[in-house]
Amino acid sequence: MKPTLRRIKLPLKEHDKRVSAKSQYLAKIGGNWISGTFSKQWYGWLFAGHCYAMSGHQVNTSDWEELFELVE
Repeated sequence: MKPTLRRIKLPLKEHDKRVSAKSQYLAKIGGNWISGTFSKQWYGWLFAGHCYAMSGHQVNTSDWEELFELVE
């Protein structure tokens, strides 16, 4: 079965219920497409990409351009 993409409308909030630590995401941040996951921190969600260049990105910054959840 092929995964599909479900668009998540931006902006996200620090404790947004539309994202989950159990899902995988495709995000466009600062002009770059990055696949990754969210982890829950005391201050809110942190997005970490599956590549060496993306160690973590908070949801409350202005450089988020698009976000999709990979749904299987």
